[in-house]
Amino acid sequence: MRRVKRGFFLILCLAVLTTILAGCGYREAGDFLLERVEGGYAIMDLSKEGYQKKELFIYDQIGRYDILYISKGSTFFRDPPVIDSQLLEKVYFVDYVPSLQKAVFGHCFHIKKIIRQETGELGLNEYYIVLSDPTTSMPKRDIKQYIKFADYLKGGFGDYVFPANVSFFINYKSQESDGYHWIDDYDYGTKITYIPPEPTREGYRFDGWYKEAACLNPWNFETDTLPEAILDGEGEPIYQETKLFAKWIQE
Repeated sequence: MRRVKRGFFLILCLAVLTTILAGCGYREAGDFLLERVEGGYAIMDLSKEGYQKKELFIYDQIGRYDILYISKGSTFFRDPPVIDSQLLEKVYFVDYVPSLQKAVFGHCFHIKKIIRQETGELGLNEYYIVLSDPTTSMPKRDIKQYIKFADYLKGGFGDYVFPANVSFFINYKSQESDGYHWIDDYDYGTKITYIPPEPTREGYRFDGWYKEAACLNPWNFETDTLPEAILDGEGEPIYQETKLFAKWIQE
């Protein structure tokens, strides 16, 4: 009788554990697979759709899911899939979403740039999170990160953090975020291929991006290019910022 009770108890425990694990599986949300964590969700991998993208945009909310961080760790110690896209070239952190793993994009061998629209309260060492972990056998990747020029001027960053060379400004008084709406980075002499979401302003209609704050000459995304590279004595491009300004029409 005691043996029967013990067997029933083990079966019950196994059933409960299976139910818990099943309830904590990955959930697909757009380009990502998410896992439930305390207080929200973590991005654990890319969806089939995400693996077809050359550019990814990371927000602190995807649909109805609050995204707290990116992590390769697992609540239940199973081996999570590794983000190893062979198409991914650029990642935009639209919101501040930290990672718990340094090598989160370390297996994406074609990725070259991380664009951080919002840096939050990042400590200087935390900018290292998207590179490969030097304590593993995986070689260190040359994945550069780009931030606002205004933030870069504050100084103290490592040699893998650079100012973005394309800046979109919302272009009116009482501006937030130093007036920046969006940043991006491209090779000098090339076109801007991604047009950011249109800014909004109460009582006004957005009327395009212009080359100067007075909004005299519109930027033509079909034909206009960034300035050609100017090289320093060591053959490295000298930083040049291309500024675009929002034009507003009062309604």
